[in-house]
Amino acid sequence: RLEDLVGGRLLPVLTPPWNRIAPTVAARRGEAGLPGLSTFAERRAAPLRLDTHLDPIAWKTTRGFRGFERMLALLNEEIAARAGLADPAPIGLLTHHLVHDDGVWAFAEAFVASTAAHPAADWPALDAAFGLAGHAA
Repeated sequence: RLEDLVGGRLLPVLTPPWNRIAPTVAARRGEAGLPGLSTFAERRAAPLRLDTHLDPIAWKTTRGFRGFERMLALLNEEIAARAGLADPAPIGLLTHHLVHDDGVWAFAEAFVASTAAHPAADWPALDAAFGLAGHAA
């Protein structure tokens, strides 16, 4: 049905509600025609999987932007966790566009701009990043 709505732009990836999924359900996603998977806070490189690691919203307290200092600390933790790994997993920024405040938007813009310009950062096409080369995105 989605293919009918968006034509060749559909990328067959499941992002479960709240970005969490039971391993048994994740293992069967291909049966639904969704071989790709994106969740939150996994740090492993895996075929057909691309996860997010940085959530800019403080859900348990203010439900607003965590602040630049906290986000940079989290980003540094993610970079350090991958140091020396032969095949480090990408670092993903989780977005909640419907509830972004000005701080989240400013951080997202700064994150994209600085990583796009950084020689150690790479922004591959989504189909290639998920290992779904040849699918439209």
